[in-house]
Amino acid sequence: MKLKVFLVVLAGSTLMLAISAALVFTQVRSVRSVDLSPLADSLYQEDAKILSFILATLDPTRIDSLRLPPSWAEIFLVNTADLQLIASTEPSHRGMPLYRHPQLLDQAEAITGAIRKGAASTVSTPGYMVVMHPQGSESMIIALKPKAWEKGLVAKQEQEIASRTYRITLALGIFLAAGLLLSLVLAWVVSRTVAVPVKKALDALEALSLGDFDYDLDEKATSEMGLFVESYLRVKTSLEMALDMIARR
Repeated sequence: MKLKVFLVVLAGSTLMLAISAALVFTQVRSVRSVDLSPLADSLYQEDAKILSFILATLDPTRIDSLRLPPSWAEIFLVNTADLQLIASTEPSHRGMPLYRHPQLLDQAEAITGAIRKGAASTVSTPGYMVVMHPQGSESMIIALKPKAWEKGLVAKQEQEIASRTYRITLALGIFLAAGLLLSLVLAWVVSRTVAVPVKKALDALEALSLGDFDYDLDEKATSEMGLFVESYLRVKTSLEMALDMIARR
């Protein structure tokens, strides 16, 4: 009986522990599966809008002296007639033909097509957002906005989420190990508290049924067994008195 009680308590507590851990683990996995790429695209589009607004108010004579933040790559002024870079925040690119620009080699056709239209426009390339704003009829300001900065920002957040969820998973593993150990201790305590007194009570009744009046229960039994001990003693005393009266006759 002691073993059965131990196994039942252990199985019940382990099952509850496993269900709780599974629920937490499922929520952690759902957090890790969140796709942040739409956030990167949204940030990129908003930054491009801000950059387009800045180009509309930018003084072309200040381009050479501009100091750009890390999220911007380059701003330059191009002559629409010969496609030469008149001014640039990158000194080495001044005087360079637009078709030789290292960041625009694969997108020259799209850029020149937008320049021919002579209107403010935005062209998305695999690595950059190219924002263009005309300056009269002979020149155009072009800004390069790299996608890497927004992607890096989102990637940093993804790494932070992965780090936090890993710590949660590790804590969950420790919780499971501690919970399993606690389940073992709890099952052992319950089996000792319940099974041992019940076994003694059954042994006492068995002895009484066989006429063994020498078997006695511990009068210092636990409070749960106190009523049974009192009842057992009364029955035992009554049987002894009855047998004694029968023997006297």
